[in-house]
Amino acid sequence: LAPDCRLETLVVVDVADNCELLSRMLQTIGAEVSVATDGAEALRQVRLHRPEIVFMDVRMPVMDGLETVRHIKSESGDKGIVCVAMSAAGWSHETDRYLDAGFDDFIAKPYRFETICRCIERHLDVRFERNQDEPAAEETPSATPDLTRVNISEALRRRLVRAARINAFTEIEEILVRLKSEGGLEKELAEHLQGLLQRYDSRAIIETMERLARSIEKDR
Repeated sequence: LAPDCRLETLVVVDVADNCELLSRMLQTIGAEVSVATDGAEALRQVRLHRPEIVFMDVRMPVMDGLETVRHIKSESGDKGIVCVAMSAAGWSHETDRYLDAGFDDFIAKPYRFETICRCIERHLDVRFERNQDEPAAEETPSATPDLTRVNISEALRRRLVRAARINAFTEIEEILVRLKSEGGLEKELAEHLQGLLQRYDSRAIIETMERLARSIEKDR
């Protein structure tokens, strides 16, 4: 966010890893983040913090997103709060149902950093500072090592893929620490994956590990 911009957000997600992921993305741009795990808690947070934008999962316990957004829109009146629906279901008829219920926008899972930023710009009067320089070295994924020579167990590879599929970033970090401790090409692979992790690019992590599996299979 530009220095003169302030942004208060609310993340309403009942899955801990997904909630952590989206919260990290918003904190990365400098937004203030509150969280809730169900619709009833979301209403309490809205009344307490009056966020400018709410990112809300459609399927939740206690009170689902469709009912929650109706309450938020009813209570906010003319001083509307932007509400963004989030779901793995991205069919057009589903999206129309979310918009008809009162949501202002829809984002399909998995979350992508650029999509979140564009959504914020589209609905709110905020500005971003974009760095035109090269990204910092620690944020740039290093070159992928020679995967044909990386020694990693199939069980660990599968665990890493599974963690990336559900955006379990804490577990991914734990696996990368283990790989780094082994040194050699395993450490190089971990450093490459760390760069992808810092970009929240779980898809690239999965693709890298699938290429590794193909390399191992080819050498057998």
